[in-house]
Amino acid sequence: MADEENLEDKNNLTLLDDMYVKEGNDLVTAYPDMNWQASKLLDLAIANIDKSELTAEAAEKNAGKAIEVTIKKQALFIYFGLDDNSSKSKFSRLKDKLNTAIKDATFDIQKGEGIGSVFLDMTYGTRNTPDVKISLHPKLRPYLAYQKSIGYTRYLVAEEAKLSGAPVFFYKRIVMLYKQYEQYVGSNKRTKEQLDAMLNPYYDIDDLAKAVNKKGKYKRKYDFWRYVVVPMTEEISKITQYNLGAEQVKDRGQLIGVQFHISLKKDHIFDGALLEDEDLDINDDDQVKDTFLKSNYTERLARAGIITTKEMFDTEFERSMLKEVYPLYKRIASIKPEQGDNAVYEHISYIKKYKEEPDSKGNPVKYLKTAAEQYINQLSKPERTKEFQALMNDLVSSGYM
Repeated sequence: MADEENLEDKNNLTLLDDMYVKEGNDLVTAYPDMNWQASKLLDLAIANIDKSELTAEAAEKNAGKAIEVTIKKQALFIYFGLDDNSSKSKFSRLKDKLNTAIKDATFDIQKGEGIGSVFLDMTYGTRNTPDVKISLHPKLRPYLAYQKSIGYTRYLVAEEAKLSGAPVFFYKRIVMLYKQYEQYVGSNKRTKEQLDAMLNPYYDIDDLAKAVNKKGKYKRKYDFWRYVVVPMTEEISKITQYNLGAEQVKDRGQLIGVQFHISLKKDHIFDGALLEDEDLDINDDDQVKDTFLKSNYTERLARAGIITTKEMFDTEFERSMLKEVYPLYKRIASIKPEQGDNAVYEHISYIKKYKEEPDSKGNPVKYLKTAAEQYINQLSKPERTKEFQALMNDLVSSGYM
Protein backbone atom coordinates (compact mmCIF):
# COMPACT_ATOMS: atom_id res chain seq x y z
CA MET A 1 0.00 0.00 0.00
CA ALA A 2 2.99 2.28 -0.56
CA ASP A 3 1.16 4.41 -3.11
CA GLU A 4 -1.74 5.01 -0.75
CA GLU A 5 0.62 5.94 2.06
CA ASN A 6 2.33 8.38 -0.26
CA LEU A 7 -1.03 9.99 -1.09
CA GLU A 8 -1.78 10.39 2.59
CA ASP A 9 1.49 12.09 3.46
CA LYS A 10 1.17 15.25 5.51
CA ASN A 11 -0.28 18.16 3.57
CA ASN A 12 2.42 19.62 1.34
CA LEU A 13 1.35 23.10 0.21
CA THR A 14 4.45 23.47 -1.94
CA LEU A 15 2.60 21.36 -4.52
CA LEU A 16 0.63 24.53 -5.34
CA ASP A 17 3.06 27.29 -4.37
CA ASP A 18 5.05 27.18 -7.61
CA MET A 19 2.05 26.79 -9.93
CA TYR A 20 0.50 29.59 -11.89
CA VAL A 21 -2.15 29.77 -14.60
CA LYS A 22 -1.48 31.64 -17.83
CA GLU A 23 -4.53 32.27 -19.99
CA GLY A 24 -5.28 34.46 -22.97
CA ASN A 25 -7.32 37.49 -21.89
CA ASP A 26 -10.19 36.46 -24.17
CA LEU A 27 -10.51 33.33 -22.04
CA VAL A 28 -10.21 35.32 -18.80
CA THR A 29 -13.11 37.55 -19.86
CA ALA A 30 -15.18 34.72 -21.38
CA TYR A 31 -18.64 34.11 -19.97
CA PRO A 32 -18.59 30.78 -18.11
CA ASP A 33 -21.43 28.30 -18.24
CA MET A 34 -20.12 26.02 -15.52
CA ASN A 35 -20.01 25.73 -11.75
CA TRP A 36 -17.11 27.28 -9.88
CA GLN A 37 -15.56 23.87 -9.12
CA ALA A 38 -15.28 23.28 -12.87
CA SER A 39 -13.60 26.65 -13.34
CA LYS A 40 -11.06 25.85 -10.63
CA LEU A 41 -10.40 22.40 -12.06
CA LEU A 42 -9.80 23.92 -15.49
CA ASP A 43 -7.30 26.40 -14.06
CA LEU A 44 -5.42 23.70 -12.17
CA ALA A 45 -5.36 21.61 -15.33
CA ILE A 46 -3.94 24.54 -17.32
CA ALA A 47 -1.26 25.06 -14.68
CA ASN A 48 -0.24 21.41 -15.12
CA ILE A 49 -0.04 21.33 -18.91
CA ASP A 50 3.40 20.41 -20.21
CA LYS A 51 4.95 23.73 -21.23
CA SER A 52 6.11 22.21 -24.54
CA GLU A 53 2.41 22.03 -25.43
CA LEU A 54 2.02 25.76 -24.96
CA THR A 55 4.10 27.16 -27.79
CA ALA A 56 2.55 28.70 -30.88
CA GLU A 57 4.26 26.01 -32.95
CA ALA A 58 2.77 23.19 -30.86
CA ALA A 59 -0.67 24.80 -31.10
CA GLU A 60 -0.45 24.79 -34.88
CA LYS A 61 0.99 21.27 -35.05
CA ASN A 62 -1.57 19.78 -32.66
CA ALA A 63 -4.62 21.73 -33.82
CA GLY A 64 -7.72 19.59 -33.41
CA LYS A 65 -6.08 17.29 -30.88
CA ALA A 66 -7.22 17.13 -27.26
CA ILE A 67 -4.87 18.56 -24.63
CA GLU A 68 -3.82 15.76 -22.28
CA VAL A 69 -3.06 16.77 -18.68
CA THR A 70 -1.87 14.81 -15.64
CA ILE A 71 -2.59 16.21 -12.16
CA LYS A 72 -1.39 14.77 -8.86
CA LYS A 73 -4.27 13.73 -6.60
CA GLN A 74 -2.48 15.25 -3.63
CA ALA A 75 -2.56 18.63 -5.39
CA LEU A 76 -6.28 18.14 -6.07
CA PHE A 77 -6.93 17.32 -2.38
CA ILE A 78 -5.28 20.58 -1.33
CA TYR A 79 -6.86 22.62 -4.12
CA PHE A 80 -10.40 21.51 -3.28
CA GLY A 81 -9.96 21.61 0.50
CA LEU A 82 -10.01 17.84 0.96
CA ASP A 83 -6.57 17.51 2.52
CA ASP A 84 -7.85 16.20 5.86
CA ASN A 85 -5.60 13.19 6.24
CA SER A 86 -7.79 11.68 8.94
CA SER A 87 -10.64 11.28 6.49
CA LYS A 88 -10.69 8.03 4.51
CA SER A 89 -13.61 9.33 2.45
CA LYS A 90 -11.59 12.07 0.76
CA PHE A 91 -10.85 9.77 -2.20
CA SER A 92 -14.52 9.22 -3.00
CA ARG A 93 -15.33 12.86 -2.23
CA LEU A 94 -12.66 14.01 -4.68
CA LYS A 95 -13.96 11.67 -7.36
CA ASP A 96 -17.50 12.99 -6.86
CA LYS A 97 -16.28 16.60 -7.08
CA LEU A 98 -14.38 15.92 -10.29
CA ASN A 99 -17.29 14.08 -11.90
CA THR A 100 -19.59 16.98 -11.04
CA ALA A 101 -17.10 19.55 -12.27
CA ILE A 102 -16.54 18.11 -15.73
CA LYS A 103 -20.24 17.96 -16.67
CA ASP A 104 -21.57 20.62 -19.04
CA ALA A 105 -18.67 23.05 -18.55
CA THR A 106 -18.62 25.49 -21.48
CA PHE A 107 -17.36 29.00 -22.34
CA ASP A 108 -18.86 31.79 -24.40
CA ILE A 109 -15.87 33.67 -25.84
CA GLN A 110 -16.80 37.32 -26.41
CA LYS A 111 -14.43 37.85 -29.35
CA GLY A 112 -14.65 34.41 -30.92
CA GLU A 113 -16.62 31.22 -31.15
CA GLY A 114 -17.81 29.43 -28.04
CA ILE A 115 -16.08 26.37 -26.68
CA GLY A 116 -18.16 23.25 -26.28
CA SER A 117 -17.63 20.93 -23.35
CA VAL A 118 -14.26 22.01 -21.93
CA PHE A 119 -13.53 18.60 -20.41
CA LEU A 120 -13.63 15.75 -22.91
CA ASP A 121 -12.61 12.90 -20.64
CA MET A 122 -11.24 12.07 -17.20
CA THR A 123 -9.43 8.98 -15.91
CA TYR A 124 -9.47 8.82 -12.13
CA GLY A 125 -7.92 5.37 -11.79
CA THR A 126 -8.04 3.46 -8.52
CA ARG A 127 -7.69 4.82 -5.03
CA ASN A 128 -4.00 3.94 -5.16
CA THR A 129 -3.37 5.72 -8.47
CA PRO A 130 -1.38 8.89 -7.66
CA ASP A 131 -2.61 10.94 -10.65
CA VAL A 132 -5.75 11.97 -12.46
CA LYS A 133 -5.65 12.30 -16.24
CA ILE A 134 -7.86 14.87 -17.95
CA SER A 135 -8.46 15.64 -21.64
CA LEU A 136 -9.25 19.27 -22.53
CA HIS A 137 -11.06 20.53 -25.63
CA PRO A 138 -8.67 21.40 -28.50
CA LYS A 139 -10.45 24.74 -29.01
CA LEU A 140 -8.72 25.91 -25.82
CA ARG A 141 -5.30 25.79 -27.49
CA PRO A 142 -5.31 29.26 -29.09
CA TYR A 143 -6.07 30.81 -25.69
CA LEU A 144 -3.22 28.99 -23.94
CA ALA A 145 -0.40 28.97 -26.50
CA TYR A 146 2.13 31.75 -26.01
CA GLN A 147 1.37 33.84 -29.08
CA LYS A 148 2.50 37.45 -29.24
CA SER A 149 -0.68 38.57 -30.99
CA ILE A 150 -2.85 38.30 -27.88
CA GLY A 151 -2.52 39.39 -24.25
CA TYR A 152 -2.22 36.99 -21.35
CA THR A 153 -2.87 37.03 -17.63
CA ARG A 154 -1.00 35.00 -15.04
CA TYR A 155 -2.25 34.30 -11.55
CA LEU A 156 -1.30 32.08 -8.64
CA VAL A 157 -2.94 28.68 -8.21
CA ALA A 158 -2.36 28.74 -4.44
CA GLU A 159 -4.30 31.99 -4.15
CA GLU A 160 -7.23 30.90 -6.27
CA ALA A 161 -7.39 27.60 -4.35
CA LYS A 162 -8.77 29.46 -1.31
CA LEU A 163 -11.71 30.97 -3.20
CA SER A 164 -15.16 29.53 -3.85
CA GLY A 165 -18.33 30.62 -5.64
CA ALA A 166 -18.52 33.87 -7.64
CA PRO A 167 -15.06 35.09 -6.50
CA VAL A 168 -13.46 32.25 -8.49
CA PHE A 169 -14.76 33.78 -11.73
CA PHE A 170 -14.16 37.43 -10.86
CA TYR A 171 -10.71 37.03 -9.30
CA LYS A 172 -8.96 36.42 -12.64
CA ARG A 173 -10.59 39.54 -14.13
CA ILE A 174 -9.25 41.58 -11.22
CA VAL A 175 -5.75 40.18 -11.74
CA MET A 176 -5.92 40.87 -15.49
CA LEU A 177 -6.86 44.52 -14.98
CA TYR A 178 -4.25 45.15 -12.31
CA LYS A 179 -1.49 43.50 -14.37
CA GLN A 180 -2.47 45.68 -17.32
CA TYR A 181 -2.27 48.72 -15.07
CA GLU A 182 1.21 47.68 -13.87
CA GLN A 183 2.35 47.16 -17.43
CA TYR A 184 1.32 50.61 -18.65
CA VAL A 185 1.70 52.92 -15.63
CA GLY A 186 4.74 55.15 -15.97
CA SER A 187 4.68 54.78 -19.76
CA ASN A 188 3.06 56.91 -22.43
CA LYS A 189 1.12 54.02 -23.94
CA ARG A 190 -2.14 54.65 -22.04
CA THR A 191 -3.97 57.80 -21.00
CA LYS A 192 -4.73 58.68 -17.40
CA GLU A 193 -8.38 57.86 -18.06
CA GLN A 194 -7.49 54.42 -19.41
CA LEU A 195 -5.27 53.68 -16.41
CA ASP A 196 -8.05 54.81 -14.07
CA ALA A 197 -10.51 52.47 -15.80
CA MET A 198 -8.17 49.53 -15.13
CA LEU A 199 -8.23 50.18 -11.39
CA ASN A 200 -11.88 51.24 -11.26
CA PRO A 201 -13.78 49.05 -13.73
CA TYR A 202 -17.51 49.53 -14.22
CA TYR A 203 -19.86 46.60 -14.82
CA ASP A 204 -23.47 46.72 -15.89
CA ILE A 205 -25.47 44.52 -13.50
CA ASP A 206 -26.55 42.08 -16.20
CA ASP A 207 -23.02 41.81 -17.63
CA LEU A 208 -21.58 41.24 -14.15
CA ALA A 209 -24.14 38.52 -13.42
CA LYS A 210 -23.14 36.79 -16.65
CA ALA A 211 -19.43 37.14 -15.83
CA VAL A 212 -19.83 35.29 -12.52
CA ASN A 213 -22.33 32.72 -13.86
CA LYS A 214 -25.31 34.14 -11.97
CA LYS A 215 -27.41 35.30 -14.94
CA GLY A 216 -31.12 34.96 -14.26
CA LYS A 217 -30.64 33.66 -10.73
CA TYR A 218 -31.80 36.83 -8.95
CA LYS A 219 -34.98 38.63 -10.00
CA ARG A 220 -34.21 41.67 -7.84
CA LYS A 221 -30.96 43.50 -8.59
CA TYR A 222 -30.56 44.43 -4.94
CA ASP A 223 -30.60 40.75 -4.04
CA PHE A 224 -27.76 40.22 -6.51
CA TRP A 225 -25.87 43.06 -4.83
CA ARG A 226 -26.55 41.73 -1.34
CA TYR A 227 -25.93 38.03 -1.93
CA VAL A 228 -23.28 38.08 -4.65
CA VAL A 229 -21.42 41.39 -5.00
CA VAL A 230 -20.91 42.18 -1.32
CA PRO A 231 -19.71 38.68 -0.29
CA MET A 232 -17.56 38.49 -3.42
CA THR A 233 -15.68 41.71 -2.69
CA GLU A 234 -15.23 40.71 0.95
CA GLU A 235 -13.84 37.27 0.10
CA ILE A 236 -11.42 38.52 -2.55
CA SER A 237 -10.20 41.27 -0.22
CA LYS A 238 -9.77 38.88 2.69
CA ILE A 239 -8.07 36.01 0.87
CA THR A 240 -6.08 37.42 -2.04
CA GLN A 241 -3.32 39.99 -2.51
CA TYR A 242 -5.91 42.50 -3.74
CA ASN A 243 -8.31 44.84 -2.01
CA LEU A 244 -11.60 45.04 -3.88
CA GLY A 245 -14.19 47.70 -3.16
CA ALA A 246 -17.60 48.17 -4.81
CA GLU A 247 -20.12 51.00 -5.12
CA GLN A 248 -23.67 50.90 -6.41
CA VAL A 249 -24.34 52.94 -9.54
CA LYS A 250 -27.95 54.10 -9.81
CA ASP A 251 -30.12 55.76 -12.42
CA ARG A 252 -33.29 57.41 -11.13
CA GLY A 253 -33.03 55.40 -7.95
CA GLN A 254 -32.61 52.09 -9.75
CA LEU A 255 -29.47 49.96 -9.39
CA ILE A 256 -27.96 49.65 -12.88
CA GLY A 257 -24.32 48.79 -12.30
CA VAL A 258 -21.33 48.38 -9.99
CA GLN A 259 -18.18 50.50 -9.84
CA PHE A 260 -15.29 48.43 -8.52
CA HIS A 261 -12.05 49.71 -7.02
CA ILE A 262 -8.90 47.55 -7.17
CA SER A 263 -5.72 48.04 -5.18
CA LEU A 264 -2.80 45.86 -4.21
CA LYS A 265 -2.14 45.15 -0.56
CA LYS A 266 1.07 47.05 0.10
CA ASP A 267 2.65 44.43 2.33
CA HIS A 268 2.02 41.57 -0.09
CA ILE A 269 5.00 39.33 -0.81
CA PHE A 270 4.64 38.59 -4.48
CA ASP A 271 6.13 36.35 -7.15
CA GLY A 272 8.12 38.35 -9.67
CA ALA A 273 7.59 35.64 -12.29
CA LEU A 274 3.98 36.80 -12.54
CA LEU A 275 5.16 40.23 -13.68
CA GLU A 276 7.41 39.18 -16.53
CA ASP A 277 7.01 41.01 -19.82
CA GLU A 278 4.27 39.12 -21.66
CA ASP A 279 5.72 40.15 -25.06
CA LEU A 280 9.18 38.79 -24.28
CA ASP A 281 10.28 35.29 -25.19
CA ILE A 282 12.78 34.75 -22.37
CA ASN A 283 14.36 31.83 -24.26
CA ASP A 284 15.09 33.85 -27.40
CA ASP A 285 18.68 35.10 -26.95
CA ASP A 286 18.41 37.80 -29.62
CA GLN A 287 15.15 39.14 -28.19
CA VAL A 288 16.56 39.04 -24.65
CA LYS A 289 19.65 41.03 -25.68
CA ASP A 290 17.66 43.57 -27.68
CA THR A 291 15.12 44.11 -24.88
CA PHE A 292 17.78 44.38 -22.18
CA LEU A 293 19.99 46.85 -24.04
CA LYS A 294 17.05 49.07 -25.00
CA SER A 295 15.66 49.21 -21.45
CA ASN A 296 15.88 52.53 -19.62
CA TYR A 297 16.62 50.53 -16.46
CA THR A 298 19.76 49.11 -18.08
CA GLU A 299 20.95 52.58 -19.02
CA ARG A 300 20.39 53.88 -15.48
CA LEU A 301 22.12 50.94 -13.83
CA ALA A 302 25.10 51.25 -16.16
CA ARG A 303 25.41 55.00 -15.63
CA ALA A 304 25.32 54.41 -11.89
CA GLY A 305 28.14 51.88 -12.19
CA ILE A 306 25.99 49.14 -10.68
CA ILE A 307 26.37 46.83 -13.67
CA THR A 308 29.49 46.48 -15.80
CA THR A 309 30.01 46.50 -19.56
CA LYS A 310 30.93 42.83 -19.40
CA GLU A 311 27.66 41.98 -17.64
CA MET A 312 25.67 44.03 -20.15
CA PHE A 313 26.75 41.66 -22.94
CA ASP A 314 26.35 38.43 -20.98
CA THR A 315 23.16 36.79 -22.26
CA GLU A 316 22.49 34.80 -19.09
CA PHE A 317 22.94 37.93 -16.98
CA GLU A 318 20.56 39.80 -19.27
CA ARG A 319 18.03 37.01 -19.05
CA SER A 320 18.19 36.93 -15.24
CA MET A 321 17.77 40.68 -14.97
CA LEU A 322 14.74 40.69 -17.29
CA LYS A 323 13.16 37.78 -15.42
CA GLU A 324 13.98 38.60 -11.80
CA VAL A 325 14.76 42.32 -11.42
CA TYR A 326 13.01 44.42 -14.04
CA PRO A 327 9.54 43.05 -13.20
CA LEU A 328 10.12 44.33 -9.65
CA TYR A 329 11.05 47.73 -11.04
CA LYS A 330 7.70 47.75 -12.82
CA ARG A 331 6.06 47.03 -9.48
CA ILE A 332 7.85 50.01 -7.88
CA ALA A 333 6.61 52.25 -10.70
CA SER A 334 3.05 50.98 -10.22
CA ILE A 335 3.10 51.57 -6.46
CA LYS A 336 4.13 55.21 -7.05
CA PRO A 337 2.11 56.04 -10.18
CA GLU A 338 2.63 59.78 -9.76
CA GLN A 339 6.34 59.19 -10.37
CA GLY A 340 6.31 56.05 -12.51
CA ASP A 341 9.80 55.05 -13.62
CA ASN A 342 11.26 58.08 -11.82
CA ALA A 343 10.60 56.19 -8.58
CA VAL A 344 12.80 53.38 -9.94
CA TYR A 345 15.55 55.83 -10.88
CA GLU A 346 15.48 57.25 -7.36
CA HIS A 347 15.82 53.72 -5.99
CA ILE A 348 18.81 53.07 -8.26
CA SER A 349 20.44 56.31 -7.12
CA TYR A 350 19.81 55.37 -3.51
CA ILE A 351 21.50 51.98 -3.71
CA LYS A 352 24.39 53.40 -5.76
CA LYS A 353 26.09 54.68 -2.62
CA TYR A 354 26.19 51.13 -1.22
CA LYS A 355 27.84 49.84 -4.39
CA GLU A 356 31.55 49.12 -4.17
CA GLU A 357 33.91 48.50 -7.09
CA PRO A 358 32.76 45.70 -9.44
CA ASP A 359 33.48 42.31 -7.95
CA SER A 360 33.55 39.31 -10.26
CA LYS A 361 32.62 37.08 -7.33
CA GLY A 362 29.55 39.08 -6.44
CA ASN A 363 25.95 38.38 -7.42
CA PRO A 364 24.46 41.65 -8.74
CA VAL A 365 21.19 40.02 -9.82
CA LYS A 366 20.51 38.69 -6.33
CA TYR A 367 21.56 42.01 -4.80
CA LEU A 368 19.31 44.08 -7.04
CA LYS A 369 16.38 41.68 -6.68
CA THR A 370 16.61 41.66 -2.88
CA ALA A 371 17.04 45.44 -2.75
CA ALA A 372 13.97 45.97 -4.96
CA GLU A 373 11.82 43.57 -2.90
CA GLN A 374 12.80 45.28 0.33
CA TYR A 375 12.21 48.73 -1.16
CA ILE A 376 8.72 47.70 -2.22
CA ASN A 377 7.96 46.68 1.35
CA GLN A 378 9.52 49.88 2.67
CA LEU A 379 7.30 52.02 0.42
CA SER A 380 4.25 50.99 2.42
CA LYS A 381 6.03 50.92 5.78
CA PRO A 382 8.25 54.01 6.11
CA GLU A 383 9.20 53.01 9.62
CA ARG A 384 11.25 50.19 8.08
CA THR A 385 13.74 52.60 6.46
CA LYS A 386 16.45 51.75 8.98
CA GLU A 387 15.89 48.05 8.34
CA PHE A 388 16.27 48.69 4.61
CA GLN A 389 19.53 50.60 5.09
CA ALA A 390 20.87 47.83 7.31
CA LEU A 391 19.95 45.27 4.67
CA MET A 392 21.91 47.18 2.01
CA ASN A 393 24.97 47.15 4.24
CA ASP A 394 24.53 43.42 4.91
CA LEU A 395 24.25 42.64 1.20
CA VAL A 396 27.48 44.53 0.46
CA SER A 397 29.38 42.95 3.34
CA SER A 398 28.11 39.49 2.33
CA GLY A 399 29.68 39.83 -1.10
CA TYR A 400 26.52 40.06 -3.19
CA MET A 401 27.96 43.24 -4.70
